[in-house]
Amino acid sequence: MNRLSNDQISALCMELALMLHAGISTDDGLRLMLEDEKAAGRSVVKTLADAMDDGKPLAKAMAESGAFPPYAAGLVEVGTRTGRLEEALSALSAYYDNRARLETQVRGALLYPA
Repeated sequence: MNRLSNDQISALCMELALMLHAGISTDDGLRLMLEDEKAAGRSVVKTLADAMDDGKPLAKAMAESGAFPPYAAGLVEVGTRTGRLEEALSALSAYYDNRARLETQVRGALLYPA
């Protein structure tokens, strides 16, 4: 499976964090997202939802999908173990959003002289 972009990781983590904040479990949240997800991230959400249906924790599902960097899966595992998954997902969303913006700025700075 292809790795998600920084923007896609940020959006997915934020959606999951919002679902958790609303009191929706992670596996139910993934199923809800699957109904609404755009084609680009749909296969990843389906992979995560199917893995969680098989009893795997979210962090393991993320790591095995190959679509997420090890840092993201690791932070989700820590968040799950400490009972702070919502905060971990929000932090990941902000981190990958900043990375996406920085990538755009660097690309623009490199292409500007051309």
